[in-house]
Amino acid sequence: MLIADTKYPLHTRMISLAEGLSVACTDEGHGYPLLFIHGLGSYIPAWAKNIPFLSNYYRCIAIDLPGYGKSSKAGFKPSMHFYADVVEALLDKLQIDSCYLAGHSMGGQVAMHAALRFPERIQKLVLVAPAGLEIFEPAEAQQLKSWFETEKVYAAGEEIISRNVKANFYHFPADAQPLLTDRLAYTSCTDYYPFCETISKSVSAMLGEPVYEKLTHLSMPVLLLFGRQDAYIPSPLLHPNLSVEQLAREAAAKMPQATFRLLDHCGHFLQWEQAELFNERVREFLGD
Repeated sequence: MLIADTKYPLHTRMISLAEGLSVACTDEGHGYPLLFIHGLGSYIPAWAKNIPFLSNYYRCIAIDLPGYGKSSKAGFKPSMHFYADVVEALLDKLQIDSCYLAGHSMGGQVAMHAALRFPERIQKLVLVAPAGLEIFEPAEAQQLKSWFETEKVYAAGEEIISRNVKANFYHFPADAQPLLTDRLAYTSCTDYYPFCETISKSVSAMLGEPVYEKLTHLSMPVLLLFGRQDAYIPSPLLHPNLSVEQLAREAAAKMPQATFRLLDHCGHFLQWEQAELFNERVREFLGD
């Protein structure tokens, strides 16, 4: 079995962006395009509780980044720059001149890179518990990289994987079980090692391609959303005295047109755990 054989709750199709590089995407609804980018180790179903509602108002497109989900697992080097190029290539392939862009966690950092690279194509930006807002000293960055070495990710057993997935939530909801089931099933797939390698290289890329000092250049309207009980960002182990609110407030203050909102009783995976409120906030921000 391959990771690409995972069954999704949303219809997907494969799109070839270059020779040997294909990505999976879902494309639902009509109206102005809204493109979703998942986080580290995640996939298109991360947006399964958002697209059905938001596709009533927008053309909702979600992508599996290369190395993840159903997309290509080889022939590229993961980096924020590369993933931003993938976003632009997908827009070109779908003949979309401009869009709204939403990114979760690592996907938020990818979204910021994309918005900095081609701002004329990103009309509004939704950053969902984004990576890239925290500043890591060299020793801290090295520590993070060591936690995500390929062999360590590959060797992680069911107990560790379950704990890490559940830590995305303030209270792990029953309807999130399919996310955990899929992640555990990956370990039996023949392409699991390349997936683990992508995770490791993605972490290095996030640390090596920071965006914090460039936030002032994000001139488009930005909605910054965090769960107040986020257990991943900011890092509770490396920055125990940095609160979610402080991180979000300081980042929003650097952006010319940013608004930040905290969702209570909610962890890192806020688009799932507080889906109804999340959808309302995004709809209010994007408008018609």
